[in-house]
Amino acid sequence: MGSATKKRGRKEKPHRLSDGTYINGLRKRKNDGRWVVVSTGKMFTEPDERKAVAHFRKLMGEKQFEGTGLSAEEIEWLQTPAVEIVDRNAATALSRGFVLVGPTDEAWKKFWHYVAEQIRTRRKWVAEQTGIEEIGYFQKVKPAEKLPTLDVIKSTWMTHAKCSPAQRRKTLTAWQDFIATTGIGSIDEITPQLVVEYQDDVYDRIVTPRGGEEGPISGKQQQHLFTGIRTILRFIKNRAMAIEATSKVLDYLSILKPSQTTVSIDPKPISVAEWKSLLKKATGDDLVLVLLMLNCAMYIREAIRLRWDEIKADGTIVTNRKKTGKIIRVAVLWDETLDALKSVKRKGDFIFYNYAGVPLGISGAQMRFNNLAADAECAHVTGSQLRDGAYTAAVAANVSEQLTRLLVGHRGSGLSDSYVARQPKMVKPACDAVHAHYFE
Repeated sequence: MGSATKKRGRKEKPHRLSDGTYINGLRKRKNDGRWVVVSTGKMFTEPDERKAVAHFRKLMGEKQFEGTGLSAEEIEWLQTPAVEIVDRNAATALSRGFVLVGPTDEAWKKFWHYVAEQIRTRRKWVAEQTGIEEIGYFQKVKPAEKLPTLDVIKSTWMTHAKCSPAQRRKTLTAWQDFIATTGIGSIDEITPQLVVEYQDDVYDRIVTPRGGEEGPISGKQQQHLFTGIRTILRFIKNRAMAIEATSKVLDYLSILKPSQTTVSIDPKPISVAEWKSLLKKATGDDLVLVLLMLNCAMYIREAIRLRWDEIKADGTIVTNRKKTGKIIRVAVLWDETLDALKSVKRKGDFIFYNYAGVPLGISGAQMRFNNLAADAECAHVTGSQLRDGAYTAAVAANVSEQLTRLLVGHRGSGLSDSYVARQPKMVKPACDAVHAHYFE
């Protein structure tokens, strides 16, 4: 005879409530309507389903909370429907998935640690208490760790941030400015009062723009500082590092906004006299650069990333906005621009290269433009003023807003990208208006 096999009973299915949810460990008898607690076999009668579930959780609590040292009031509070899991991600669930609103901060801390421990050790029981069938995603939940140091935050951002190296450095500069100004040694030292003091300090800063008069930093610069600080803290929070602390600090930092006196848009189009001075001094690649910037209403960053295959045989340019990579933009090149391009020796796919044969970067291009502006005795002129000049000249010539938006690469032109790419010459009136203003 074979060895005897232990008979196993049928796996108990979770009971389905009237609202469609399931609860483990409780079932209802069909013959007499009584409720059965599966683990103990204890039965009770309760016509109201909600009261039956509450009674079941109370019975389980009396058994499961033995030896925890919690009072009857605390046990009743933990069993309320306010304790529920709304996120299966283990890290975020521990910070915002459990809604535990207690009478005091001390009670909150006690319950927090207790519930976290139950999730790590008794997932099935937590599922029964909350009415959730399974929470297997909580297997890797770890105890709360110490707050990350400022050096750890810095290294984590520079290593794992999914953006360009230049953007990583730029954002880190804002974060380091905040640390240096406030003198904090840890993120738990950040308070609302400290944030307000930092904002006032930024408002009071005085800078001297290149070739201009000293004054407060612009609203755009203020915005870059404030955004960079919040970006790094959101990144740390999303990586499940000090979720509670960073959430609190981000609430404090929400008050950081640019001052109203410097946030207004103030375009400064290059004048005809300034343009002629630049044109007179520009030669070689510098001449091509400034012509493309004014002709196509481009920033320096966009102009230096132009490729030869984006210049069509009919003298038009079809490309995408380099800042976003999505918005299509077109331009019709002037004869002066085409003649200058013909003098450029091709070295690769891009139009602009540095002396080492590498595609020209933004720092090198900005240095070239600054030197050219200084030679032309208009050091105060910036690259963005050429773009402002193109836009302003087109608007002043009563060119339609639709065509002007196409030229500068703004959203809302109302035309599909495929149609614009097939008919780039439609923007010719805007390019002609810019040429007429600066060359005649």
